[in-house]
Amino acid sequence: MLLIIFNAVSSSTGVISGMGAGLVGLFVFMIFLHALILALNLALAKMIRLDRPSTSAFTIHTSQKTLTISYVVWAGYFSQAFPLAMVPGIAYHLVQMFMDTFVAGWFKKSAVQAQEKDARLAQKSFNLEKRNA
Repeated sequence: MLLIIFNAVSSSTGVISGMGAGLVGLFVFMIFLHALILALNLALAKMIRLDRPSTSAFTIHTSQKTLTISYVVWAGYFSQAFPLAMVPGIAYHLVQMFMDTFVAGWFKKSAVQAQEKDARLAQKSFNLEKRNA
């Protein structure tokens, strides 16, 4: 995956360097877009009542294969005429990898807290049963 990104960026370096603030705006838009997709996926997972592990997997399931396929098509047919066409895909992919790392960490923390809560409840239940026996 990194080689695809490197190859696409290196072949368009001159044009990309001329983007300036447009590149920053592109990343800001991609951050907003990915946050929106994450929120929609999470809401949909809750709406269809997925369990905790399925919810976390469903929320961050966005496929990364699209970048590979897009690159093959772009490199074969469109790289000369549209040298910046891969920049949005690469930006989205980088944003997705970065943001999903934090989202996965949040899901892990939430799962650990839920397990600790369940363990405390089980211990309380055990103690009550022990007293009543």
